[in-house]
Amino acid sequence: MPGWWIVAILFFLLTIGLLIASVFLDKPARTTCWGITGAAALFGVIFTLISAYDRVDTRNVGIITEFGKPVGVHGAGIVWHAPWRKVSELSEAIQLQAFESNNYDDASQGKGANNNPAAINVRLANNSNAYVDENLSWRLREGAAPKLFQDYGGANVFQTIKEQLVDRQAQVALSKVFATFNPQLMLATAANAPGAQPQAPAPAQGADLPAMAAQVKKDLQEAVGSEIEILDVRIPRIFYDQPTQQRIDAYNQKVQETINAQQDVKTAEQNRLAAEQRANQPPPDLRIAIFNCLNDQVKNGRDPAGCWGQIGGQPLVQVPR
Repeated sequence: MPGWWIVAILFFLLTIGLLIASVFLDKPARTTCWGITGAAALFGVIFTLISAYDRVDTRNVGIITEFGKPVGVHGAGIVWHAPWRKVSELSEAIQLQAFESNNYDDASQGKGANNNPAAINVRLANNSNAYVDENLSWRLREGAAPKLFQDYGGANVFQTIKEQLVDRQAQVALSKVFATFNPQLMLATAANAPGAQPQAPAPAQGADLPAMAAQVKKDLQEAVGSEIEILDVRIPRIFYDQPTQQRIDAYNQKVQETINAQQDVKTAEQNRLAAEQRANQPPPDLRIAIFNCLNDQVKNGRDPAGCWGQIGGQPLVQVPR
């Protein structure tokens, strides 16, 4: 903590000055001066100890510097060092970042969602604009902190690495992948499939988002180098301009109409088969039905008069009188 070291130096200078001054004082004044000198020396020692103490948080790496030059590395825990040295921390914990907005208009105005930066603007292959939500997780590789500190050293080193390296390269990688993507071409190809009928819904929001995220991750890892590990890249959604979004919605509506029509055909066929099966069944034996009815009525203590009928003038079941 160099700031406290400067304070300690001032107290030591005061101590030296008081010692020199005490030579020219009489005995009573000299005694008082020595008391003040001792107090100044004590404060100098205390502030020296404070300036030599530091603590590195868990999952962080401490880079010990001397006049701006890295001279050592320390893991998590208490660090004692020369009072003129300084400890800068770099986190090796997993970092989660999100770029997201609520809709196209918010993204175009730079408004983020959930206290995150706004969705990233990309230019598509059909020369239209889109905004892409992106989630990243990354971390510094073990042992990479000293080199990264040398490359990006200065105030707020870790923030500089995050903003100037990871965030910026993430935007570049995303723009590179989406520059080759044309949602309108994909829809036109599907609509002109054999039979002139869409066979399946368009991928989520007109794009194969998992495949594109995998390519972004690959490009981003190459861009940031081996000192940083890109753990995961996700693309939850895309905000298209209004004409492109309307084409995607219309395509998916046609697909759903086709699916509904195909299901209607299957339902009608099953109904036809069921009707044919019923028509081919032999007529039921009424005597058995009436006999079962009589048994049920007698068991339940009810009048069985409504159960029997006649065939050819003869009762179906002879009931004792």
